[in-house]
Amino acid sequence: LSTSHAALPHPEAKAMFARTIAAIVALARGVTGRTQTGSLQLYAGIIVAAIVAVGLVAFLQGGHAPGAREMLPVNTPAIVAWAVLIAVSGVVVFAHVSRLITLVLTSVVGLIVSVAFLQFSAPDLALTQISVEVVTTILLLLALNLLPRRSEPERSAAARWGSGAIAVVAGLGVAYLAYAVMTRDVSSISEYHVALSKPGGGGTNIVNVILVDFRGFDTFGEIIVLGIAAFIATLPGVFLLVFSGFDVERARAGLSQDNLDVAMFGLAMLYFLALCVACVWLGAKLVPLLGVVVNERRGLGALRRSFALTRGSTLKLIGVLILYSIVLLVVLLAATSIVGLVVRLLVGADGAAWVAFAIAAVTAIITAIFSIIQAVFSGQFYLAAREARDPA
Repeated sequence: LSTSHAALPHPEAKAMFARTIAAIVALARGVTGRTQTGSLQLYAGIIVAAIVAVGLVAFLQGGHAPGAREMLPVNTPAIVAWAVLIAVSGVVVFAHVSRLITLVLTSVVGLIVSVAFLQFSAPDLALTQISVEVVTTILLLLALNLLPRRSEPERSAAARWGSGAIAVVAGLGVAYLAYAVMTRDVSSISEYHVALSKPGGGGTNIVNVILVDFRGFDTFGEIIVLGIAAFIATLPGVFLLVFSGFDVERARAGLSQDNLDVAMFGLAMLYFLALCVACVWLGAKLVPLLGVVVNERRGLGALRRSFALTRGSTLKLIGVLILYSIVLLVVLLAATSIVGLVVRLLVGADGAAWVAFAIAAVTAIITAIFSIIQAVFSGQFYLAAREARDPA
């Protein structure tokens, strides 16, 4: 019996625990290696496929009766916009290897959205969309310079067909969901906003009333951050004005300041002048900051690097910034005045909305052009300053 017992295996708890942990670690490494591959296509495919699966389960468990809301008539501009959008989407699928062409084509989507806003009597949203689209396109164009010149090899045909199938199913699901929502009468908070925009908020522009009244605390929270910085910067000058006896109401009425302390008032004016000079000086010192942040990735050290690159060129940069501001102001005033006059002559006295839209559109275009000029100048100065300071 003792011989048989000695021949039996004698498992050790420590060895069993070590083998179990090793097996779990090997399994985890295998799963991680197959799922965490660093491929954006794989991650996006898994996420979209999961969303489609959840939506399909809900679709199969619910009813599919058509909506009772009456359909709106389709006009020619809507058909043209829809056709352009479909055509651009198809071209992007086949021309995605060219990043520049893809970027230009995707900007058409934002243009179609802005046209849709204009169609539904929301010119302010249309202008906002155009401005955001222009700025986004500029930033993406700048980012293209940081990407590798060559893309990674295309995936296999099976993987591409699988991604295409997921995209088609997801697109059909979103289209059906949009159709189901838009053909049914649903109760939402928008009815509350529409009903109380005029009597509760005192405005006819619902969007503005939502931002200023219904969601006033959100807007206030965004403004207060900038307000605190401006308040701290101007606080000494404000105190000097108060102690000097300056009367704002008398100044508005054009009356003389009888009890004004001229010396204290002069100090306040000198402080505000020094503050303006400091802001211009800081703007000149931060001209190459974007290039430093994007190319050198120094974190907070980017500020020190930007100051170092502008050493010896600060006065020249200040002159450039002042000239840039003057030219921008003159061009804006001239362009908006001429365009506003021409549009008013074309549409008549009843076309105030078209005049405002034309002026805002011209302002957005000019601002975008000058933003491009500013970005190009900043990039060129960064390259020249880096080459002069750190020659290869």
